[in-house]
Amino acid sequence: MTSITLYRHGGHLQRIVASGHAGYGTHGTDIVCSAVSALMQCLLVGLDDVAGVSPSVIWNREKETMDISWNPGEEAVGLLTESIGLSLKNIALTYGEYISIKEVQQ
Repeated sequence: MTSITLYRHGGHLQRIVASGHAGYGTHGTDIVCSAVSALMQCLLVGLDDVAGVSPSVIWNREKETMDISWNPGEEAVGLLTESIGLSLKNIALTYGEYISIKEVQQ
């Protein structure tokens, strides 16, 4: 199962951690893992290349974990990160037995 945690501070999303293999399909053919990976990559590209925010990224291939954090700021950052968060939640609604998602207020 893929576990996703959305971390908020002061109401602003500022960190997403995704870990584990969904188990919907085998490695390389798992559409749930592919969707989560694509959204996490979109988050990185959007923050770094589009919004000009340098995110902190921790990638642990062995534990299949990606941890991305950033400083919320401009409205564009909020729009991007909330869109990614909502997209991940929608995947969890459709594939709930393969992905869990929780939000943490800090």
